[in-house]
Amino acid sequence: MKKFLAAAFLSALATIQPLRAAEEGRERAKDEALEQIGEIVDCAITSQHIKIESTANTILRIEKNGKETARFPLMGVRELVVIRCQGSGMGVTPRSESLGEGMQIRVITKRGDGHDVFSVSYTIPDETEHSVVSQTAKLPTLYSRKDMARDDRTQLGNLILTVEEKKGEQDPRSIRITEESFRLGEGPRSTLIAEINGDSPEARALVDALWKEHLASFPKEQRIHYGPDSGFTQIELIRGPERVVVGSWHTIEKTSPKLFASNSGLGILGDRTRAQALAAEPEAYRRFRASFDAILAAVTARKKP
Repeated sequence: MKKFLAAAFLSALATIQPLRAAEEGRERAKDEALEQIGEIVDCAITSQHIKIESTANTILRIEKNGKETARFPLMGVRELVVIRCQGSGMGVTPRSESLGEGMQIRVITKRGDGHDVFSVSYTIPDETEHSVVSQTAKLPTLYSRKDMARDDRTQLGNLILTVEEKKGEQDPRSIRITEESFRLGEGPRSTLIAEINGDSPEARALVDALWKEHLASFPKEQRIHYGPDSGFTQIELIRGPERVVVGSWHTIEKTSPKLFASNSGLGILGDRTRAQALAAEPEAYRRFRASFDAILAAVTARKKP
C-alpha cells in the first residue's frame, strides 16, 4: 500500500510540475505584453485563455471598421491568451490621454518552442452612445464589438478578432526576417526586414530550395545564438505544417569591425581576422552561420517590405 501511495504521489507530482511550468510561462508572457503596452494603471484589464488545435491554414484575422487589417499565422499554436486594456487615450501607442476612449489588445500565441505577441489598437468613436460587445472562449470569435450612435441604427465603428481556416489555399510557404530588440521601459520590439510569401510558383520554389539546402544546419539545439536582453536577427521559415525559427546576433558584427560573435558569446577579434576567428569555431556553428547568411542574402535580395 505504501508503495502504491508513493507511486501515486510521484505520478501526481510529475503531472503538476509541467502544469506549473506552463502556468509560469503564461504569466511571464502576460507580464511582457502588459509592459509593452505601457501606462495601464487606470485601465480596465481583462484576459482570457483559449485552447486551440491549429493547422497549417489557421489564422488570426483582424477586422477594424469594416475592413480586414491583418492576418497572423497560427500554425503550431496550442493556446491563445487575449489581454484587453481599455481606457482614455489607449487607442494609440504610446498612450495619449488627450484622445478619447480606446483599447489595446495583445494576443499571445503559445507554441511548444515559445510564444509570439500580436498587437491590435482601436479608438472608440467619440459619438458612441452604446456598444455591443461579445467576448467568448468559443471559437471562431475571440472578441467583437460594435459601437453604435444614438439612433441605435448607425454603426460608428467595429472591431472583430476571429480564428479561421484559410479555405482552398495551398500549404503555406514563407520566410520572414526580422530584427528583434529589447529596450528597458518598452519591452520587446520586432522590425520586419524582408519576407517571401508563397504567392507565386517562383516564390514557393525559392522557399522549398532554401529549406532543402539549409534546414540540416538548424538542428533544434543549434537554433538560438544570442544572449539575454540583446538585439538579434530572426529568420522564420514556414513550409506546409512545419515551422522553424532561428536567431543570431552575429549580424551585429557589421556595426563594428572589432566585434566577433562566437558560438559562446560576443567578443573582440583582437589581432585575428574574422576568417581566422570563425575557422576556430565548431563546425556546426560555422554551418549555422553560413546557412543563416545565405538565407538572409537570398530573401533580402529578392523582396523587401
